[in-house]
Amino acid sequence: MSTGLGDMWEQVLKALRDVQPRYEWFNNFMSLGLVGRYRAEVIARLSGVDGVILDAGSGPGTMSRLLMRHRGSARTILVMLDPLREMLRAAPSGDFGVERVQGVFEKLPFRDRVFNCIITAFSLRDARDMELAISEFHRVLRVGGIYALLDIGKPRFPPLKAATAIYFGGIVPLMAALVWRSRWRSYTLILPTYLRLPRNDELAKRIAELIGPVAVKEHIGGVVLSLYAIKLR
Repeated sequence: MSTGLGDMWEQVLKALRDVQPRYEWFNNFMSLGLVGRYRAEVIARLSGVDGVILDAGSGPGTMSRLLMRHRGSARTILVMLDPLREMLRAAPSGDFGVERVQGVFEKLPFRDRVFNCIITAFSLRDARDMELAISEFHRVLRVGGIYALLDIGKPRFPPLKAATAIYFGGIVPLMAALVWRSRWRSYTLILPTYLRLPRNDELAKRIAELIGPVAVKEHIGGVVLSLYAIKLR
């Protein structure tokens, strides 16, 4: 299985820092509005999960905001983790209580077995070392805890895989050039991160090996992937 971005990580981090001011707006734009639907599906799937939840690779807090809006703070302690201080600062501060922690997937600054749930929404593919990141998720999850992933997927069907590469490699940078001319080059890095992804079935298999049994749902033929794993030991 692919091991993540490796030496590309710093370059991708710089691009994310550059696009932070309109990060979520453009994500919604380039997904043709679908990203919000997929986020809502994940939140609904986790409706029965209480306790301490980690939003890993939280960005400006979009997933955290949705979580607290649908759950309130009575049953949940929410922790946002991101390598970029700029993203954490952009997260909403007045409408819910949340802890913000700057850190990376590969060396989570938390003790063992502290989280009931970990969510990565469009962030795992940007790990420097994907296998190490997943192993760290296993370490900090409690037994019976859930790891939920939502991300760009790599389908098995070759024509669809090629079409997805064309979309991220050509169409998305063109969309960025039309609406955000000063930042369009940052979006050319989506394609390399996509190309380094393992196929959906390979990723699901490895997560099952490192965390526990998985349930997988593919959207648009696998172009978007949601996955849920439970830690049994």
